[in-house]
Amino acid sequence: MPVNFFEVVKMNMNSPEAPNDHTLQEDLQIIAESPLVLDNRDKLTGRTFLITGATGLVGSVLVKALACINRTKNYGMRILPVIRSEEKAKTVYGELWGRKDLFPVLSDITAPDFNEKVQEISGGGNFRRPSRLHYPLRGCDDIQSDGFQTG
Repeated sequence: MPVNFFEVVKMNMNSPEAPNDHTLQEDLQIIAESPLVLDNRDKLTGRTFLITGATGLVGSVLVKALACINRTKNYGMRILPVIRSEEKAKTVYGELWGRKDLFPVLSDITAPDFNEKVQEISGGGNFRRPSRLHYPLRGCDDIQSDGFQTG
């Protein structure tokens, strides 16, 4: 399946990432203010993150955390949530789906025609077994998933 970037109306970044879940939004704010984020500004600023399993629990929270960091710290990150269903993604993300720092990708990263340059890949969807990748990802500095790391 070829990579398909959705054309979405880009919204401003002033809205909270989890407007219907006060507890989650509070946790996202704590993450954005954590030393892990603040002490690694140079590793986050201007980077492109590809998040697999972006409609699952872990992937969606990771996307929302990166989006919160972007909104509150203005790090200029590009977040590429990899999805297989636009309908499900819109349900999971609600209003966040139209944000200007999110570039949704309809794709299967294990497909041989995936050819997007990214610096980071994080998540679990279709990536728990690195052996499923039958080709090198070009331009990827770091791959992390369930403790697997290369680069």
